[in-house]
Amino acid sequence: MNLENKGSFDVFASKLKIKNIDLDNSRLIWLKNSFIAKNMLYMFYAAPGSGKSLGAFYLALDLLKENKIDKLYYFDGDNPLATLTDRNISNFIQKFENKLRYISYTNKNVNCKTIIPEILQKLKDDTNNKENILIIFDSIRNFTNADMLSDKEVIPLMDTLQQLRDYATVWFLHHQPKQDLNDRSKNNKAYKGSTAFMDSVDEAYFVSKLPSNKRLTILFEPMKQRNSTTSQAITIDIKSGNISYDDYEYTALDIKRKTTVDYIARVVNSSSNGINAKYIIYQVKALAQSENNDDNIVGDKNFRELLKRFENKYWRIKEGTYPSIEYYPINTDI
Repeated sequence: MNLENKGSFDVFASKLKIKNIDLDNSRLIWLKNSFIAKNMLYMFYAAPGSGKSLGAFYLALDLLKENKIDKLYYFDGDNPLATLTDRNISNFIQKFENKLRYISYTNKNVNCKTIIPEILQKLKDDTNNKENILIIFDSIRNFTNADMLSDKEVIPLMDTLQQLRDYATVWFLHHQPKQDLNDRSKNNKAYKGSTAFMDSVDEAYFVSKLPSNKRLTILFEPMKQRNSTTSQAITIDIKSGNISYDDYEYTALDIKRKTTVDYIARVVNSSSNGINAKYIIYQVKALAQSENNDDNIVGDKNFRELLKRFENKYWRIKEGTYPSIEYYPINTDI
């Protein structure tokens, strides 16, 4: 059978094949390495009060500060003006006057339910616009009349968002089903509604907030990993808008594991000639007891898991047969 000569539209014709030049002109461009890429569609979802709005906004501001994007359009269909005032949004609107457009549902000229296709049409019509744009929708349920549980109704919405990413990087915020807000470990990391949300995005980040009275630390865990994305942790200074990118693996630990890692590092860093696991555990327990903190360290089994997990990050090892493996400060030449 000659497949290339059948019918008026030849789906097997060579002219339909993807070419190397198509791939060369469509390389992945990271705005934040292994975290956020240009012209991709992202879902950030979380339980109520988990920091997804703050995390997305301040992360976007950081991209503005570093000139990774030219303009930020934040469409807020969720937060009342009093909340925006409390978050000092006006300061950032003034600071980034020509780069930040914050559009609130409280503006009577804004119809959240129709604005996504309107934005798409405007960008299609503006053929001379070469700006690197980031668009954020907070939250997606406020920008559609679709039944969130229905694939049939959600798919057209997601199709429009996928078209929109041809012209801009697109993030939308989304919610979870009811969770235990008092215990982060019990969160099932499920998002609310249709499977089309997860099917259609390039990445979905589960967002959670660490309890703290001094600073706001937010964790982003990729649930799809289409483009080799990795987990991220950021700490936000609300007043200045500055953020720091932290070691996710350490930041996400519970208090006992985090405290134990801190003690292990102290012990290893004071042992320039090397120390084995048995004496690390002994010295950590003694140190914690001397500081009345022995209730905040892990048991022996978890000690060894932490020693393995953070080797070559916070300490180094000299290879050998257990239990003769020795641990050294990270900057030691072995």
